[in-house]
Amino acid sequence: MGLNHKAAPLVIDQLLDREYFGMKLGLESISDLLAQLDNPQNNFHSIHVAGTNGKGSTATMMARILEASGRKVGLFTSPHLHAVNERFQINGQFISDHRLNRLAQKIQQLDESRKPAQPLSFFEFITALAFLYFSEEAVDVAVIEVGLGGRLDATNVLLPQVSVITSIAHDHEKYLGNKLEDIAAEKAGIIKPQVPVVCGGLKTAALKVIEQVAAEQQAPLVCVDAPASSQQGSFNLDQWEDLWVPLLGENQLHNGAIAVRAVQQYEQQLSCQQRLPRQAYYRGLAASTLPARMEIIHRCPLVLIDGAHNPAALTALIKTCQQIFSGKRIHCLFGAMNDKNIDAMLQTLKIESIQLYLTQPKLQRAAAVELLEQHVRKLGATAVSYADSETAMSQLMADFTSEDILLVTGSLFLVAEVRQWMQAYRQRAA
Repeated sequence: MGLNHKAAPLVIDQLLDREYFGMKLGLESISDLLAQLDNPQNNFHSIHVAGTNGKGSTATMMARILEASGRKVGLFTSPHLHAVNERFQINGQFISDHRLNRLAQKIQQLDESRKPAQPLSFFEFITALAFLYFSEEAVDVAVIEVGLGGRLDATNVLLPQVSVITSIAHDHEKYLGNKLEDIAAEKAGIIKPQVPVVCGGLKTAALKVIEQVAAEQQAPLVCVDAPASSQQGSFNLDQWEDLWVPLLGENQLHNGAIAVRAVQQYEQQLSCQQRLPRQAYYRGLAASTLPARMEIIHRCPLVLIDGAHNPAALTALIKTCQQIFSGKRIHCLFGAMNDKNIDAMLQTLKIESIQLYLTQPKLQRAAAVELLEQHVRKLGATAVSYADSETAMSQLMADFTSEDILLVTGSLFLVAEVRQWMQAYRQRAA
């Protein structure tokens, strides 16, 4: 499951630019293409996962639980860190370059033969590819993560066995709206008639929207509050005791509880002979690891990376860091995309125990260091700036002692750059 993967295949590589030049929301194009592929998304069971934060972690935990029961399980997530192959997994293994390229060629040829007014977006393209891959491989069940929102997301052609909404918070306001109620309505668009829906403990305004949509769709609703922690990294949930999650942070215990509840809802739709053994829940959660979620990538000094990219995610991250490193000063290297609420994100980092550093990922959508500096000054804070992540890491690693702690966050793109830089750094030092 390592992410040190070679470059993406040519066909996908040609399409990657589409991801960064606007988004196309709507189901008409993807539905038309999938119909011509004989609707592969209908050939396997699925669990559909939406939410502002926690989608990837929760989806991974569900997939691992199902895998631990002996099933063949597909997992479709986004974005990727180093190679697009990471988005397509079957029982923890990424799709091969050869298979990815073959499926991409098939979809590209079909898309071109349709002569649409607008070609498939990158996300529509890879969603169709995931469904085709999982169908060809005859997976028993696939866990499918929403790309953006829910109602008009390309994945919403699914008729799943269970729908999951992990959280509702402010992000992608340009597409989803500025009010929590509006964001909740978009994410509630994945709720299907009479299909059970599992949601995290949501704020009242968002929860009311979810409850209303679930009632209209006659969809049984299960709400999961944050569980009580039994010990570090473990939680109890009704008859379940000491369920252990290796991912750091109390928010990951909540994600684990949501994952357990969602798999239980799926299990209730199976025959007695198909039910999961109790140990599958324990083994699956214990096997759940995910890069760039409070991931330690170096020990001396301690370097952690986390892809928190909105205020709610950063708030949870800083809370976790303060619990783990109580009383210690944290150095934080921050970069963000220019469409994010940078003021609110930096306000979260304006803490006496945090020394802030600014940089810019190598991406057109990245916020310039000069822009970040303006936000920092407006907040009355101070920071040290670096032109790029390579310069920042080279200087910081040279300056830090074994006692220092560096947290890299604000953008998955920044985290991916630093993760790759650290791999090369460790190789040079070996």
